[in-house]
Amino acid sequence: FFISMVGIVLILPIFWFQGRVLLNPLTRMTEAIRDLGEHHEDIDCPSIDWEGNDEFAMLALSVNRMLETITERTVKIALVEARHRAVIDGLPDALAVFDRRGRLVAVNKQPEGTPPLPGMVRGEAPSAEVFGEEGSKAIAKAIAAVFEARAVQAVRLESSGDDPRNFEVRITRMDEVFALAIVRDVTREAAEHKLRLA
Repeated sequence: FFISMVGIVLILPIFWFQGRVLLNPLTRMTEAIRDLGEHHEDIDCPSIDWEGNDEFAMLALSVNRMLETITERTVKIALVEARHRAVIDGLPDALAVFDRRGRLVAVNKQPEGTPPLPGMVRGEAPSAEVFGEEGSKAIAKAIAAVFEARAVQAVRLESSGDDPRNFEVRITRMDEVFALAIVRDVTREAAEHKLRLA
């Protein structure tokens, strides 16, 4: 009984010291970081308020500086994206993305009030039936050229059918995998040019 009482008297202060002095700051830091993780996308992201000059204070300072850097970069990225979106919205052109093999990946923008791009099917190269063998080969060659020479390539296409349309396509390299095609419908301009020539 005496040994048990002595053990309890000695162990209880050790547990108290461990919980209040050693583990409590770690628990508070864990909760603070968890709170940051839950609110990291908020406009006013919280920071870690920590008093003292111990290791946890240094960790809190480092985390706060990292958050400030991330916030600054996020704001800059958002501004750049907004400017790019404004430029894209103001363009009277369609934007299409092709891969290195000349296959359509996506049409990211289609001007309002214009019919869909003919001969463009996701996962396939521009249709030779719509643009002819020469036109299909020309755009495939231009896409391959932007990955080799890194220069902007320009191609003129004319669709077949009862209502032919003329397109001016400017292709530029986005990265190692994708190329961006800026497709402008110049059917009206082509018709006016033919009329002036006549």
